[in-house]
Amino acid sequence: MPERIIVDTDMSVDVDDVGALCLAHALQDRNEAEILAVTHNTGLEQGVGAVSVINHYFGRDDIPIGAYRGPVGRPADTPANPPIEWTNSGKGWYVADLVARFHSPIRDSTQVPDALTVLRQALSNAPGHRTVTIVAIGHALNVLALLKSPGGLSLVKRKVKRLVWMGGTYWDPHVEWNWGACGGPSNENATKCGAYSKLSQLTSDALSRWPVEVPTVFVSFDIGFWVRVGGVLKTGAPVNSPCRQAFVDFCGVTGGSGGMPDWCSARGRNAWDLIAVLIAVRGTGPPGYHRLMPGGNAFDAATGLNTWRDEPHKAQWGHFQLWSPEDSYNKTADEIDRLLLQTPANKFPPSPPQPPSPPPPHNPPPSPPPPPPPPPPPKYPPLFTYARRGGGAEAAAAAESASATRGINGVQHSRSVGAAAPALVGAASGVGLGVLAILLIRRFCTISRKGHAEEGQEERSPPQRLSSKTGGERFVRKMSTSTKARADLRARESGGLLAPNVRRSDADEGVEVCS
Repeated sequence: MPERIIVDTDMSVDVDDVGALCLAHALQDRNEAEILAVTHNTGLEQGVGAVSVINHYFGRDDIPIGAYRGPVGRPADTPANPPIEWTNSGKGWYVADLVARFHSPIRDSTQVPDALTVLRQALSNAPGHRTVTIVAIGHALNVLALLKSPGGLSLVKRKVKRLVWMGGTYWDPHVEWNWGACGGPSNENATKCGAYSKLSQLTSDALSRWPVEVPTVFVSFDIGFWVRVGGVLKTGAPVNSPCRQAFVDFCGVTGGSGGMPDWCSARGRNAWDLIAVLIAVRGTGPPGYHRLMPGGNAFDAATGLNTWRDEPHKAQWGHFQLWSPEDSYNKTADEIDRLLLQTPANKFPPSPPQPPSPPPPHNPPPSPPPPPPPPPPPKYPPLFTYARRGGGAEAAAAAESASATRGINGVQHSRSVGAAAPALVGAASGVGLGVLAILLIRRFCTISRKGHAEEGQEERSPPQRLSSKTGGERFVRKMSTSTKARADLRARESGGLLAPNVRRSDADEGVEVCS
């Protein structure tokens, strides 16, 4: 759960207020803090504009801002003579430059509600009981207004967990600026400080009104004096950072209207207000960093001095002084600088999510081998294949190798017409049909002999081998009785077929189909 905080700042003169607000935003970026509101507690109108510049830089224009409207810190009520010439008549050294240099929706205090209204709303809207820490890093003006407002004390008791207040001293008594400015009425410089001379009385009033039920942690001048931060911003932060620019303006004249270089070191400016924010959000930190000392803070409104008394057994007083060992100073400074250099999470909106990259293309799986070509249709031998003359032994071998048979009109032809007679006999399954086949054969042979007897002039041609469709073979004696008969026979041979139903007449040639 992030720590809910309200930052009450006198952002005007010293630059540690800028560092504190930038640190609060950095902690919110880390989900360690939630800034409910920022209230401004001096009369410098442009100070509210500087607050808005920083909020805008971190992408949080929605944080409510409230303004103090009294005379303390107002340039018209702040003389330019010593001892407060360092305030630049209350205008400071960076506020005007930030407002002129950077964009923000709010430019001055005329654009925001008064601080009391914002404080009450932020506390009333905060969920839960005692869930808000007020970080007071300036004058007590707004805190006092809250306590004095109708129901303000009750609201503080219900909603505020603790008050972390940067002000006063611990072991080196002197008038501290946030609480006493130039000192109380008895101080010789009080009359030279304009409206700031009222601060000591106002501080005393706020201290006395704060309820003891709500603890107060004081971050003294002494603790922050030994911790320097912000110097890393000049080279480590982008030039468009108002956090960086404020430190440049204050710690040197570069980019600003003046500056207090003698009040800075290479490490930066004193970390008073930044330590207060760090403690408000993280507590005392790891062992050895910080420790809270119970006691009591007595304040003299006439002089503006405070005196701290350690009272180990007086925790019920509700006052705790932050104490830090010397070996923690550098560690604290390093941690604060690291947070100041953190890139704002909301400064640049994130890029829209990119669609997931498509997976790298995979080599397509190898194409399946083409299906084997369909087997060719069976190459049945032609019904009757003529073996041309001169086929010789090759034709005979080809004829012998063909063994398939095929039915023609339901009748199966065998190897030779001569062998067809037994096949017909078997198919007939009867003696009568067998006798008929024999008679037919004898009739063919009779016709053949008759032709030879009539002509008797021609020698028989030698038998020619003929390859049948069935792969068998037969011998055909061609005995031409005339030139016409011989020509007809050649024509039939050239056609490659010897039709079984060739018309055979007495006037035609005789063809013996006998084995």
